[in-house]
Amino acid sequence: MIEQAALRPGARVLRIGSGGYNAALITHAVGIGIVTTIDIDPELTDRARTALARTGHHTVHVAHADGEDGYQANAPYDAIIVTVEAADIAPTWTSQLTPDGILVVPLRQQPQAH
Repeated sequence: MIEQAALRPGARVLRIGSGGYNAALITHAVGIGIVTTIDIDPELTDRARTALARTGHHTVHVAHADGEDGYQANAPYDAIIVTVEAADIAPTWTSQLTPDGILVVPLRQQPQAH
């Protein structure tokens, strides 16, 4: 997903589906960029915040938020990486991207009716 997002130094990235390890990897790809990771589960965001602080990744912004709403506070983003399965693309995701931003999301395929 990180490769598909074509991250570059200085990029602003939103990661939906909090997890400290992946957010840490993203910080290495964007360098001085801005990395925000969010999740709807406060236990997961607390765990991510603690793990990131322990490993020296103090620049990652961790927030408790509903991924469907994105995270307007740090928008616009050069990339949004959704790490949880989605049935559709939320309009807020595309509205929070820069004009040439990249959205990476694992869409759930609906079975075709026969």
